[in-house]
Amino acid sequence: IDGKRTTEPDVSDVPKTLTVTMGKLYRMGLHSLHKCAGVYSLLPMEAVCIWPVWKHSRGDRYMYCGKSGNWFVGRTEPREKDFDCPHGKLKHAGDGGILPHELSGSWERSVGGKWTPDV
Repeated sequence: IDGKRTTEPDVSDVPKTLTVTMGKLYRMGLHSLHKCAGVYSLLPMEAVCIWPVWKHSRGDRYMYCGKSGNWFVGRTEPREKDFDCPHGKLKHAGDGGILPHELSGSWERSVGGKWTPDV
């Protein structure tokens, strides 16, 4: 993976909601990211982003594809920057036009400024 978007996504089958759960690190006491867990609802497609964006039911987190092609779960800052923001609390390496519910492998979480696999 070169970290760059290679294709536009096939949005014909985009799920209306996605559920984020935390892995082993969360269960072991890494609770600083617990607010990322929950249900995310699809937002209407916007001109600033060709990729679907989901918003947490609380309204304080988004799941989006950064320009690097990686998927992120982040706070409201990415929204304020039209999702041109290469960071978040959770990250999954993108793979071309694959949507988050189709990704394989683990997400990573930001711990002390470094990405740590959520095993």
